[in-house]
Amino acid sequence: MYKFGAAEIDAAVRVLSSGQLFRYLPDAREADQFEEALARRLGARHAVAVNSGTAALICGLTALGIGPGDEVIVPAYGFVAGVLAPLAVGAVPVVAEIDESLTLDPADLRSKITARTRAVIPVHVHGLAADLDAICTVAAQHGLAVLEDACQAIGGTYHGQHLGTIGSAGAFSFNQHKIITAGEGGALVTSDAELRDRAFLTHDGSSMFSRHQFRVPDFAGLAFRMSEISAAILSAQLARLDEILVGLRETRDRVGAALASAAPLKPIAIHDLAGSCGTNLAYLFESEEEAGLFLSAVDSEEIEPFQGVGYGHSYPEWELLHGRRGGYHPQRNPLLDTVWEQVSTGCGRSQDILRRCVLVRYPLRPGETIVAALHQRVARALG
Repeated sequence: MYKFGAAEIDAAVRVLSSGQLFRYLPDAREADQFEEALARRLGARHAVAVNSGTAALICGLTALGIGPGDEVIVPAYGFVAGVLAPLAVGAVPVVAEIDESLTLDPADLRSKITARTRAVIPVHVHGLAADLDAICTVAAQHGLAVLEDACQAIGGTYHGQHLGTIGSAGAFSFNQHKIITAGEGGALVTSDAELRDRAFLTHDGSSMFSRHQFRVPDFAGLAFRMSEISAAILSAQLARLDEILVGLRETRDRVGAALASAAPLKPIAIHDLAGSCGTNLAYLFESEEEAGLFLSAVDSEEIEPFQGVGYGHSYPEWELLHGRRGGYHPQRNPLLDTVWEQVSTGCGRSQDILRRCVLVRYPLRPGETIVAALHQRVARALG
């Protein structure tokens, strides 16, 4: 949570005072308005507000017609939702390597394509764009749908176009740790009207009885609705997005300059620096030991370094995949019907990169004293 205040509190109180907490009540319009505002802000035609980024990915895959017998290629680095969402629709997640940008390696993407591959989910991890030119080229050559996981990248761009709007659809998350937040929440955006309708029916199996109209036949959906309170808070947060991004990018440049003047560091490859969200700085080292020295030097109360693993973000952590535990019942477990052996020691190149990488997370606008102290600690350790 980067910025939160009276506007968000007033939004929540307004909805509570109205008694219209559920989006289908007669005078409830917060979710509708948030969807319209989000689509407009990102330059998409449609948005579907849901209760998490994982739900947004599930809705996206369902809207694209992905299901049993299909394979979906995902990168070895990104939240475990990239694995859970294909499994939720009965598809097999096939993990490809990342490269030194920490995002999906287009060459390994190509190597993982089989006759069963139907989609790819590039992850714009930490607000850093994946190589969408190369990924979309490979996808087009093989007839694959591209579902962007922009859960950590709201407001980020790639060559001037908003992340999440370049593929067939894009998923966003608004949980506590994202750039804008209501504690939890998510959204799927697309400019395809039929995909929007299929995603909407997926996110709410009862929406066929609501005031909404659909251009596609109804089917059994789920219950991923966003509450009116969350939508109202997110509308207030969306109005802060530009301010937050400006602050993060300014901080990225200040902290990056301080680190660069303290020691010779190798930033990770970035496909569009100007369009990155600025939530982190990331450096790649020659060895895990050198990465550890830098991590120890940077670590403080104000600056939080990490190595990209933990909390379900890296391939070795996805034990349910390695153990082929893809569902609670054998007939709901797509991993039992796959030729892929995705053991914990796989994706060795990705694991090596993550061991030698350190990411630096910082406050929205750290004071000069914090930045100066950071410079001194890194200079002593590595200069």
